Amino acid sequence: MIRTFILLLVGVVLMPMTVSCGETDATLEMRPSVNPISFLSEKVASDSQYEEASPGYAWVFPRDHGAHEAFRNEWWYVTGNLTDGGGAKYGFQLTIFRNGIHRALHTRSTNWSVNNVYMGHFTITDIDSGQFYQHEKFSRDSLGLAGSSDTDLDVWIDNWFIRQNGESINIAAASSDVGIQLNLKSIKPIVLQGDDGFSVKTSDGVGASHYYSISRMEATGSITIGGIARAINGLAWMDREWSSSSLGEKHSGWDWFALHFADGSDLMYYSIRLADGGIDVTSGGTFISKLGEVAKFDHDDVLVDTLSYWTSPATNARYPSEWAIKVPHLGIDVQVEPMMANQELQGVFRYWEGAVACSQSDSASGNQCTGYVELTGY
Repeated sequence: MIRTFILLLVGVVLMPMTVSCGETDATLEMRPSVNPISFLSEKVASDSQYEEASPGYAWVFPRDHGAHEAFRNEWWYVTGNLTDGGGAKYGFQLTIFRNGIHRALHTRSTNWSVNNVYMGHFTITDIDSGQFYQHEKFSRDSLGLAGSSDTDLDVWIDNWFIRQNGESINIAAASSDVGIQLNLKSIKPIVLQGDDGFSVKTSDGVGASHYYSISRMEATGSITIGGIARAINGLAWMDREWSSSSLGEKHSGWDWFALHFADGSDLMYYSIRLADGGIDVTSGGTFISKLGEVAKFDHDDVLVDTLSYWTSPATNARYPSEWAIKVPHLGIDVQVEPMMANQELQGVFRYWEGAVACSQSDSASGNQCTGYVELTGY
């Protein structure tokens, strides 16, 4: 599978490619399916070209919203839960990845020069109709096909983009069957994850990234399904990470939770799974209060019990599908479940990424939530 991805990257350098797939796509079984870990771990370029994430990084915004081509890979990641005027619910994901194949030069000798390959994932979950729309793009950073600013937030691949617009962030993506246009306005300050934005991912200290989140953004705009546009509003979350390292051979994947509680607080938790069934001690998360106050917690502060599983009829992959999550010292005790079972991306990369909802175990508090969960390596 990893060798297939290397060949795919080489092909992308030569020509742009779009892969789109839906529930009824008859060509799905002919596509390679690669664990997304390989996008961040395959050594397409020599690591010696690139810098490694390290403690003490000097954060500067809006510059750090932009690209960091001194590092081998990074992503801009936006998810959210939306509602239209009739009360119908939707989830969305727009993620753009950059993977370096040659460390960027300050100047290009030709517009055909290629330093990076970009990959985009765009999904819409139409919860009321039970439909999951998924699309995937690959392109190169030449001839204006894809790229990113190194001074502020402006990243694009074809007609998909995530872009700063004054105090707001605009995102847009469209395909033949669905589209989205959103204006996102942050309600809370930027959260530096890990140790002042230095996030260690492996217990041997080899894998680490620079990582920050904008945990709660008001989302307004429109969603288009089947040619019909609907005005929508809701909440969104943005994650940014960049690094030149990868997860180790002992790791099998990760589970990532991002939850918006009805009382205005937010929670992020990631669990990095080991091949032997254990959890890496570097797993952990962040709780952000309504006022933006940040509390970090470690893996042993969290209790996550899987209550049920879902098996994909398309790939036969078996995913966790309902969780009891407790962070006792923060008073968090919730049950989380997908708003729709089948939110599995089945393009060149296969993983589960979808809209979830939860309710407080203590019903007296009434602190319900919505959010997103990502499951890789299953």
